[in-house]
Amino acid sequence: MRVLRSTGATTVEPAALQPAEVLLDLYGEDIRARAFVTRDEGAEMMLRPDFTVPIVRLHMDAGAEPARYVYSGPVWRRQDAGSTRPREYLQAGFEVFEGGDPAAHDAEVLGLVTEAL
Repeated sequence: MRVLRSTGATTVEPAALQPAEVLLDLYGEDIRARAFVTRDEGAEMMLRPDFTVPIVRLHMDAGAEPARYVYSGPVWRRQDAGSTRPREYLQAGFEVFEGGDPAAHDAEVLGLVTEAL
């Protein structure tokens, strides 16, 4: 995270509970079998299965362009009975929302991740 934060990107931590409707619209019903689902104030919610949609929602709500975000935190995936796979694990990432050359941005991100590792 030190390497990713050194870029000046905004550190963000989206809420652990996310609106299920948005995730279902984007991932489809298949995500329901892999996510922890609950209800809150009548709305169906999911524990964050990954950071992709929450980061995009955060970016869209902020309306900032260009923007760069760095994040790290737990994500949750439901497992079949008897599975030895973890139900909670850490995900870290660096997202670039900028115009210009997408290949150059991808190369930059890959270089940062390589340096961090």
